[in-house]
Amino acid sequence: MLDKSGGVLYVGKAKNLKKRVTSYFKRQLDTKTLQLVKQIKSIEITITRNEREALLLENNLIKAQKPRYNVVFRDDKSYPYLKLTVQDTVPRLTLHRGSRRDKNKYYGPYPNAREARESLTLLQNIFRLRQCDQSFFNNRTRPCLQYQIKRCSAPCVGYINLEAYKKDVECARLFLEGKNQAVIEQLIKKMEKASSDLEFEQAARIRDQISLLRVAQEHQIIVGDTQDIDVLGIAHHDVQTCIHLLMIREGRILGSRQYFPNKDALISFEESNESALLEAFILQHYMISASERHIMPKLILLPFTLKREKIIAKLLYSQTGKLINLIKATRGDRLRWVKMATLSANSALLSRVKEPLNLVPRFQALQESLNLETMQERIECFDVSHTLGEATVVSCVVFNMQGPVKSLYRRYNVRANTGGNDYTA
Repeated sequence: MLDKSGGVLYVGKAKNLKKRVTSYFKRQLDTKTLQLVKQIKSIEITITRNEREALLLENNLIKAQKPRYNVVFRDDKSYPYLKLTVQDTVPRLTLHRGSRRDKNKYYGPYPNAREARESLTLLQNIFRLRQCDQSFFNNRTRPCLQYQIKRCSAPCVGYINLEAYKKDVECARLFLEGKNQAVIEQLIKKMEKASSDLEFEQAARIRDQISLLRVAQEHQIIVGDTQDIDVLGIAHHDVQTCIHLLMIREGRILGSRQYFPNKDALISFEESNESALLEAFILQHYMISASERHIMPKLILLPFTLKREKIIAKLLYSQTGKLINLIKATRGDRLRWVKMATLSANSALLSRVKEPLNLVPRFQALQESLNLETMQERIECFDVSHTLGEATVVSCVVFNMQGPVKSLYRRYNVRANTGGNDYTA
């Protein structure tokens, strides 16, 4: 569907084209459909040989044209990983986004940077692997701050020998692969040997490592299934939808992420249900990720059976070369994971659809307190800060009767010498 300038408003598919197009010109239409219909200048039709080709064409057009009235779930950020540079003589562990074409080890993907950073900090505290880049590492003559705060063993200046460091790297690798108990057993043997050799300081350090690992094990959610699994939950209310993605990799729940379609998204009358929304998400989310096969799970658990489940699975396989099973969870742990994802989606949606903040009574109270003739509709608040009268910075926040207007927030650098006087600034 095109507007008068030739721009794409909406991309759809249908087995019965006459019935589908007629549905947009009925008397009783919702507000968003009316807005769409008012802008339609022409309709272009492409005939495909089968339903699979129709799904692929629709997804490609949505991806390329980004029509205003189509459901668009995914953002353009790549998933973060933890990268272990096993190709380096002294491997380092760091946060990574982007290509994974080299022979280093990558662990993830993590649903967001916060989850990845938390894991990185945990591993630094336990195994003290370096995080600095190679040029920084090569030019050190004394240990950096990471060593001082006990997050690095300072291999750059020889505070730990290479053999001992590589053992720590191996323990970190096993931990990232979910083999926590194997790591603990190795460290216990190492501690007992150090103790028998009267190396009590080393034994004490290993004991502390074991304690941190056990604490980490208590906070980690370990599952019995070692497959790479994505669990999907969905909540739909009125015109708002939330898809909750729960990611399980190598037997560990790495975290979760919520996706919301754009507010102007439109689903046709024939497909205005959760199944169609979930199909749209799966196609957009995993087809866009086709060039990055590493994020593709072997199994996607669903809260219900999809109408085009087999077609979507074949389409994903043809585009990615990876066989992905779409299965409705019916019992056991898998059903519990789907229920957890659905509950999270409902919770996120509930927070999103709450009534906006209404500050009218407070504005009325302000008018009465200041004896104003008319009620103010906007308030700007300024705060001035400086360093001993220099480097003055002023911040501004704006409120109206619906609450904070963050798009109007500003920060100003005051270059004139105000001598620490806030009013002058």
